[in-house]
Amino acid sequence: MPDVGGPHIYPVLVLDHNAPPCAHNFEFRPAGGALPFSGAAIPELIVWARHVDAEGVDATVALIALADCVPPGVSACFDTPALFSTVSWAFDLPNPSTVGGWFLIRTFSLKAGNGYSFQSLDVWDESGAQVLTGRQTVAIFI
Repeated sequence: MPDVGGPHIYPVLVLDHNAPPCAHNFEFRPAGGALPFSGAAIPELIVWARHVDAEGVDATVALIALADCVPPGVSACFDTPALFSTVSWAFDLPNPSTVGGWFLIRTFSLKAGNGYSFQSLDVWDESGAQVLTGRQTVAIFI
């Protein structure tokens, strides 16, 4: 788990008009790395996130949706918005999760080029238990 503070010490990220509509179903608190489309040198995002309302949603379904709520880590390296589309996504769920809490998400581009990025993705609950780990390949449209 990245060495960051708890979610309540970070300010809430205010989403702008470029955010996809589904992003408004989540609350985000950036905790390290860079912000999407900030022109960063390192392709990494570290964000505390939680559902705005996931009452009645199965915990596993809620976790998978949460794992897909942040843009790929490579987005930090762009200085203007770009579109991404999943080509492949595989993940494991090493520990059970709960609904309604905060989760720390780290996504990092392992390799990018020729219109694609290969990403690692890890998610931890507030106690530090890793609840999801995965790999994703995304197509980049700029």
